[in-house]
Amino acid sequence: MIAGGLLLLVVAAISILYALQPNSFRLSRSRTIPASAGAIRPCLVDLKVMERWQVHFADPHDPPTVTFSAVTSGVGAWVERKDTTSTGRTTMVEVTDSTVRMEHVNEGRLGTGKSTVEYLLRERGTSTEVEYAIFSPLSGLPRLLWPIANLEKRIGPDMVKALEQLETKCVNATP
Repeated sequence: MIAGGLLLLVVAAISILYALQPNSFRLSRSRTIPASAGAIRPCLVDLKVMERWQVHFADPHDPPTVTFSAVTSGVGAWVERKDTTSTGRTTMVEVTDSTVRMEHVNEGRLGTGKSTVEYLLRERGTSTEVEYAIFSPLSGLPRLLWPIANLEKRIGPDMVKALEQLETKCVNATP
């Protein structure tokens, strides 16, 4: 009887914790790059070019196998990364003068996760503010584990580094 009561208490506590977590998350970082949006956009719309500067959230001890679609630039282009624990595919879904948006689907041990990666370009005189955002709905185990995931701390610095590399390795790179 006591075990049954404790089990109900644990289930109630987990249910309350789950209900208190957000339904989605959005992380974003921005950087002002001294270049026009037209000079920055080619670094964002071609996945092979992006591969040279983007920071990937992967285990350096388990490097992924990377496969590209036949066409690597523009809407419909995709890149797939596969390692021993997961497969992730990123597909370009929108390219405009001010927006580059990609959908990412990752299949791994904890199931399938879907997120959106977005770059927004805002010209500011001779410079362009580039906002890099990642957002996704939260449900199931990821929603329950949200309090300990601390993506701000884990992914935020990599997003800052990616924007730095966008500027130094792509926009300002010497041919």
